[in-house]
Amino acid sequence: MLLSVERAMILRMAHRIIKTLDLFAGAGGLSLGFEDSGRGFSPVFAVEVEDAAAATFGQHFGCEVHAGRIQDVAQFPDADVIV
Repeated sequence: MLLSVERAMILRMAHRIIKTLDLFAGAGGLSLGFEDSGRGFSPVFAVEVEDAAAATFGQHFGCEVHAGRIQDVAQFPDADVIV
């Protein structure tokens, strides 16, 4: 049985969006795993140098994707988790 603190945390997380920032995103496999966990993870921004992978990520998740070098990103949006 879950401790009451753990249970409260799980219930709170189930009702909110946990914003993720995916660096070196590829086509989004790791972000997909987070999304499939059912805990409310949702990417808000991703960085991927390969154009085809960046396009796939953007089409699936619908968030902004920087298709280029991470060094060229001037500013990152706020996020709760960096993947």
